[in-house]
Amino acid sequence: MSEEIIQLEDNKTYTKAEIQTYINKRLESLNGLLAAVASSDYSQDVPMAEQEDEFSELFVSIQLMLDVIREQVGELTVFNKELEAKVAEKMFELTKSNEMNEAILANIGDGLIVVDAHLKILSANRSAEKMLNVSEGDLDHITWPGKYVVVNETNTVVAIDELAVSEALRTGTIIHDDKHMFTRADGSRFFVFFTASTIKQEDTVIGAIIVFSDITLEKEIDQAKTEFVSLAAHQLRAPLSTISWYVETLLDGDIGEFDNEVKESLEQVYSDSNRLIELVNALLDVSRLDLGTFSIQPEPVILVDIITDVLRLVKPRQEEKNLAIKTDIEGAIPVINMDKTLTRMIIDNLITNAIKYTPKGGTVSVSLGIHKAGQTVEGVYLNEDSILFSVRDTGYGIPSYQQGKIFQKLFRADNVKYKDEQGTGLGLYMVKAIISEIEGNIWFESKEGEGTVFYVLLPMSGMKVREGSKKLGE
Repeated sequence: MSEEIIQLEDNKTYTKAEIQTYINKRLESLNGLLAAVASSDYSQDVPMAEQEDEFSELFVSIQLMLDVIREQVGELTVFNKELEAKVAEKMFELTKSNEMNEAILANIGDGLIVVDAHLKILSANRSAEKMLNVSEGDLDHITWPGKYVVVNETNTVVAIDELAVSEALRTGTIIHDDKHMFTRADGSRFFVFFTASTIKQEDTVIGAIIVFSDITLEKEIDQAKTEFVSLAAHQLRAPLSTISWYVETLLDGDIGEFDNEVKESLEQVYSDSNRLIELVNALLDVSRLDLGTFSIQPEPVILVDIITDVLRLVKPRQEEKNLAIKTDIEGAIPVINMDKTLTRMIIDNLITNAIKYTPKGGTVSVSLGIHKAGQTVEGVYLNEDSILFSVRDTGYGIPSYQQGKIFQKLFRADNVKYKDEQGTGLGLYMVKAIISEIEGNIWFESKEGEGTVFYVLLPMSGMKVREGSKKLGE
């Protein structure tokens, strides 16, 4: 039987196989480019067709944006090399001096502030004074932060008892953070990456050290990258949806029937395009999380109802794999004010992952309980009354050498990467970002070959209203 010929708007004729092959090739190039950019790899150029087609205008725009990103990254690289050269030169000079140790503390590039147990500043190096735009000695003996207030990403002033250094003094732990800004003497603000750690004398905490660096430039570059991904995803969603719709029309037989070989090819195109749409939608959600443009709309939420509904939806997959599902609800869980969409994303992702990465005949256990402020839950100190949600499985587990990467974008562990083709590697990153935004906590324990348990602490105070352009998932 001769292969059916289709005439397109350019009056040229193509076989269905040729059209299907071309669409597959273009979709594959989009997938590779987006994945590379999302993982901060800007080395790839946008794949251009030899002849202009429906993708050309979009790809030219993306290439221009990619060139701008490369230029900015190049400038940062040059800046870092120059800075490294200056630091190396300074270190060489200092090795000749008997005042080496004192000079390092005074001239280290990072800001360093030492406080006592009541946050009174005992000393500050010159880098700290320069970054805060104050004269030498201006920081001495004031109570941190004083007028040099610490604010979060929404420019809300952080209360004294909520400062990272206060938490370090209270718990004796080391705190790292890159989501806050310090205020200079002139009122301007800059993003910092800082570490707060305690000073102990005979097991008694007597003070703390704050080490910080200005990461404003890095934040700007990261925002440019995120905006690029967001724009690219927005531009790609419409043509991908159109392709999916046209292929669905072909599969429905609206323009005639196809032989089995052509139909199988179209079904593969349809499946791949829908998977790309899923990736694009996930990238849009990630960009909204990174840019802080998503809205939070709290309402009274019954967590048990959400868990029950998610378990109902995964039941076919559970039965297919013959998995045992156990639930443990400790006492009466009160209604709390949460954004229902965000809360469902957290619960759905963790339960779905447990089902997905547990082999046949395994067990998934879901628990929910209340814990009071002042308690320590699985090694985590509670500042306020909280609800602990956990999901435990007897699945593949996470290799120990990769556990530090589990919340990174597009990360998938080596031992499951080829067991499930549908994952994007973005789910846990989004869950972590959402929980951080609502000042909750998430952590896990895992052993390869035995399973994983994820813990989520949700504050009983619930979520705060946040204005934004759109909700996640829209």
